[in-house]
Amino acid sequence: MKNKFLFLCFTLITMVLYSQKPFIKTKEYKPAENLPVKQTKEQYISQFYKVAIEEMNLYKIPASITLAQGILETESGNSDLAKIGKNHFGIKCKNTWTGMKYIKDDDTKDECFRAYTTAEESFRDHSLFLSIGERYKFLFKYDMKDYKSWAYGLKSAGYATNPNYPLILIKYIEDLKLYEFDNYGSTQSNSKGDDGTGSLMIDPVKMYKDSLALKVTKKNIANNLKLVVVDSAFDIQEIANKEKIALHDLYIFNELEGEQPIIVGQNFFLQAKLKVNQLGAHEVKLGQSLYDISQIYGVTTQSLRALNRLEKWEQPAVGESVFLSSERNSYMRTRSYFAVQQEKEATIEEQKRKRVQAIVSNMTSNPSFQQIEEAQPIPNTDKQIIIHTVAPQENIFKISKRYKVSPNDILKWNDLIIEKPLSIGQSLKIITNLN
Repeated sequence: MKNKFLFLCFTLITMVLYSQKPFIKTKEYKPAENLPVKQTKEQYISQFYKVAIEEMNLYKIPASITLAQGILETESGNSDLAKIGKNHFGIKCKNTWTGMKYIKDDDTKDECFRAYTTAEESFRDHSLFLSIGERYKFLFKYDMKDYKSWAYGLKSAGYATNPNYPLILIKYIEDLKLYEFDNYGSTQSNSKGDDGTGSLMIDPVKMYKDSLALKVTKKNIANNLKLVVVDSAFDIQEIANKEKIALHDLYIFNELEGEQPIIVGQNFFLQAKLKVNQLGAHEVKLGQSLYDISQIYGVTTQSLRALNRLEKWEQPAVGESVFLSSERNSYMRTRSYFAVQQEKEATIEEQKRKRVQAIVSNMTSNPSFQQIEEAQPIPNTDKQIIIHTVAPQENIFKISKRYKVSPNDILKWNDLIIEKPLSIGQSLKIITNLN
């Protein structure tokens, strides 16, 4: 009886185990490479806070509200409406709009949004839209520092349909301290500077930069050394001051003794690089120098040369493996530094070519971006303004001939210099006689 009971238990356990789905070990997830990096809220603010302050002083709209609306409506500048149509506030065409248009689905299919040649034009149109619009007039009775009343007022006036619109704006303003920019209204502050003129002694540029902490990090691939990643706002003197590191030491840590360029995306070390990296080896890519590899892994170029039996004038050839921790027992194929520079320049030109192709493709095949051909007359004159979009193979002389104006006038109207070539897709202001 006991044996039968044990057999029955064994049978039941076996049936349960075999009834379960087998465990399958999945591959480790790795994010796709070369995905476009999205702009952050902080980067959006850094780019447009000056415009917001200027609009505030001209039209009495709080800079905090303008910036918060811009962040929300453009997804921090990442939306297609902002990138292609330069529309930062989601303002639709309506019947009175005669400018450029951007068509996209919104509350309904194929809705018409206003489009502009620059983001600054969108900020100005936003100011005019609020200040001229009858339903928004009551907003201007609020204090310019009363961002909460402005946020709720915009919702009650029908600016947005989202019931949480004012709460989102207020959260952005408070989390990102956007209310600080409202202190720079020309008629707003009663505080006086040291000179008693009423001008604020704090520079808004410095104020906002100081509020953004230097992003010091460490990377496993770079020997876990302290570093910052170079961006467009990189300032070596500012880093030296904030981190209290001698400028001379930063130059030594990053081997900048010659004319070594600092490029966006590169690691910039805040401590000395090591002699080895335990990751093994690196396969040389097109346009990559030994210095580039050194900055990726946090290993000195001197050590890399010693490990890989390279002379000072030699660069590893594309496809070769550069050893990071052990010595090679054979020589590798090499190329000159001049060859590396040629590869870099060719890569940059290829990237430019692809960008031009993308712009041309957008101009010729994107139905969302339409340019209105109507010219804008200049009041009390016999002149009109035409916005011309530069097409492939056009230059300043062809355009001047088309509109029968002087090339020098086109340069003056658009604040250009003859030495700088035009870009495909660039918008030019042309002033001509009325027909």
